Amino acid sequence: DGQFQCTSGHCIQEHFRCDGERNCHDLSDELSCEPRFPNGRYCHEEEFQCDNHLCVKMTDLCDGSNDCYDNSDERESLCSNYTCNTLRRFQCNNHKCIPLYQKCDGVDNCLDGSDENNMTICSHRPRPCIFNEFRCANEKCIEVDKICNHADDCGDNSDELGCHTASNCTVGGCEQTCTDLKD
Repeated sequence: DGQFQCTSGHCIQEHFRCDGERNCHDLSDELSCEPRFPNGRYCHEEEFQCDNHLCVKMTDLCDGSNDCYDNSDERESLCSNYTCNTLRRFQCNNHKCIPLYQKCDGVDNCLDGSDENNMTICSHRPRPCIFNEFRCANEKCIEVDKICNHADDCGDNSDELGCHTASNCTVGGCEQTCTDLKD
């Protein structure tokens, strides 16, 4: 009926068996498969062939994620000589590859500190303030409704500079609003 039953008991379409991808949670759809490509390969040449015959993209190598489910894409002997595609990835000192957006984000994504080393690669880049925030002189972001509220929300008092806080009346008198007047 075009079905393959995984060792775990659930079924998948037969055409998913031996396709180089994990379709059964227990990987039983990739066991005892014949090589599908020349030179005894189970994967396309532009793919990495895992030890368990799964196929992963080359960009998934040495990224700290066990994409092969047997960790063969993260093996020390492979990663110590691997060069990341530096247009999209950052190469850590330990040869791990991380997405460029994780460099200098304040989190040690490399697990060796090399993506956060302020002495060599990170310049001070404050996070951008969002549309309803005010950037203080010290580069902190605060909500715009905290500007001129008689409180130092920035920590450098820049949110209170230039505010009209004088309670003295100027020439021409003060403006008053009357409420709840009774005749």
